[in-house]
Amino acid sequence: MIRVTRPLRHEFEVQMLDRSLLIRGSLRLMLECRCVRCLKPFKRELKIESVDVPFATRRRRTGAGRQRLRGLDAQVREDMLLELPRHPLCKPDCRGLEKIKTGKVKKTGGKDELIPSAWSELDKLKL
Repeated sequence: MIRVTRPLRHEFEVQMLDRSLLIRGSLRLMLECRCVRCLKPFKRELKIESVDVPFATRRRRTGAGRQRLRGLDAQVREDMLLELPRHPLCKPDCRGLEKIKTGKVKKTGGKDELIPSAWSELDKLKL
């Protein structure tokens, strides 16, 4: 019901605290969803405005004075997964699929026909 079709946009600020880092920022991700009630496709932007990740660093240099942050992606991924809609709806008051009328008399020309119900075959079972 949910697909990610565009790259994650992020904006981070990193602050050094003793032997750890504090990473703050925001995430934006465009989702292509399908409504769980009416099955219509729609787009929704997932916004996480306040991401605060305390991160303990290891003194491993990768050249040019940069430190490598291992495991940061897992923490950010977890924040995003928690924000995904459990049951995506195209609009809050979506009424769902249209009801199909069955088992009623249908007038065709001059004759009346009975439209069979989807459950009519089960009525024929003898248990």
